[in-house]
Amino acid sequence: MLLRVSDLARSFSRLELADSARTLAALRIAVALTLLVSSELYQSQEALTRALANAAPEGLGFLAAGLPTLQAHPGWWRLVEVLACSSAATLLLGYWSRLSSLVLTLSAGLVCAVSELGGAVLHNMHLFWLTLLCAVSRSGDAWSLDGWGRALPAPSAEYGVPLTFARALLGAVYFFPGLHKLVESGPHWLAPSNIAGHMHGKWFQTGWVPLLRIDDVPALCILGGVFVVAFELCAPLLFLVRRFRTLGFACAIGFHLATDLLLQIRFISLMTCTVILLPWDRLASRLGRKSNVEPAPISMMSLGPGLVVGSLLLVAVVQAGIRAETQAWPFGCYPTFAHTLGSTAIDLNLRLEYSSGDVLVTGRPTIGRTELEWRRVYFLLGSYPAKPSRADLERHGLELYRTAAALPDPRDLERATLVRAEYLSAPEHWGKPPVYERVVVELPLSLIREAAPRSGSRAPRAGR
Repeated sequence: MLLRVSDLARSFSRLELADSARTLAALRIAVALTLLVSSELYQSQEALTRALANAAPEGLGFLAAGLPTLQAHPGWWRLVEVLACSSAATLLLGYWSRLSSLVLTLSAGLVCAVSELGGAVLHNMHLFWLTLLCAVSRSGDAWSLDGWGRALPAPSAEYGVPLTFARALLGAVYFFPGLHKLVESGPHWLAPSNIAGHMHGKWFQTGWVPLLRIDDVPALCILGGVFVVAFELCAPLLFLVRRFRTLGFACAIGFHLATDLLLQIRFISLMTCTVILLPWDRLASRLGRKSNVEPAPISMMSLGPGLVVGSLLLVAVVQAGIRAETQAWPFGCYPTFAHTLGSTAIDLNLRLEYSSGDVLVTGRPTIGRTELEWRRVYFLLGSYPAKPSRADLERHGLELYRTAAALPDPRDLERATLVRAEYLSAPEHWGKPPVYERVVVELPLSLIREAAPRSGSRAPRAGR
């Protein structure tokens, strides 16, 4: 005998899928606030100008094809930015929450997608998975203008279904990097030399050294590596099982604080999403705030949109995670750091050879280098599936030349090349010459001379 739709709906209520309107509201507020203060929404004009059509990650080929049209109409692009900021504000306030979520997904998603054409993926796509879930759920029933003056509904599967998918998606963000660490490197990933190598590589990029130096303490390196892998692999269990969620919240916050303290990797957008792991009804009851006791009747019609959208999102995220496809947007695997890292870090320098015999090497200093600049360097060095064109390399070489200080007269220049350089990444070796160099491309001298100032020669000065 077929199970009636009403019986199926009641079965959902009896499972642990029933959840709080406050928790779903907390997710709505966290995601909206994170996007509202995100730099991508306010730096998209610069990102649009610097975008590279051939640097499109998997999933954004259509955007790369339309890039010339977008760059030719900056006024329309400004309108999309305003729409994104406005919808983020209305979603934060819980005003027309479903419509605000949908508009925010489309407008802010388009704005942030342009930033992904800068050379490598900036992993913020989980925010749009969650706004899409908010668009098909009742995220405005609590702490909102939509719910102003209404009694707070009792816990229900109408809140639990989207929250369950949100927790599953968040768990997948952590799980697949941990899985691929073991698949690709196995126990070698836990070696102190590898943990120290990853720390030195990040410090080299930022020119920053933490006060707490655990790279010289092998036992602490191993302990940290074990915690990282264990947390990532257990994240789905910690997030989905109700009794483990508070522990999962503590582990997630500890994980991100440690990566910030030791690596300056600040995944604020992931930290804010962990609000879905907190028992908001229990916290509210301690303040004397209660919700209705009797759950409202639900139907499969009300659960259907969340089930369909959540399932599609989860399938898309899981397939990207299985493939370890980190250079994809809006569905991709988050950075795995799965490879073992040695004692060197790569950079891209401009090498200038003059008729006098002088050889000058100039490049951007490590200190003050932005994440966008490092993404561009790795793209130009061929570290990602999308490969640079010769025009991209020449453009970068000209940028390095223009930003270099006090170079000799360009008329004496005999050869200009972009060079892949490998430096020892430990702080003790910073400022020393590279241990390995290889020519990537030779630049036309005519381009360099055209880029030089017209006002005579400049005194020689070598950069790093």
